Amino acid sequence: MLFNIKGKIILITGSSSGLGLVFAQELAEAGAKVIINGTNPEKLKNAIGLLSQKGYQVTACKFDITNADEVKDNIELIEKEYGNIDVLINNAGIQQRT
Repeated sequence: MLFNIKGKIILITGSSSGLGLVFAQELAEAGAKVIINGTNPEKLKNAIGLLSQKGYQVTACKFDITNADEVKDNIELIEKEYGNIDVLINNAGIQQRT
């Protein structure tokens, strides 16, 4: 690897499944402290279970990225508990049908 992310705090939005979950696994494997995000508690629980089973240091933070108050409150909570976020991966997708 060309860079070292060991011990870095990484928040990945929309990471309870799909590519976000793959990113979480790869970054946790490289030694990062990964925080996954989503809005579905069951999917977050399953993702944490999968990653924890593999021995990765991960946690989940449920909030809706389209709600500015939720984002602000949860970023403050993450920084209080874990320290400054070193890397943010904006992976969440939002679909609006008209």
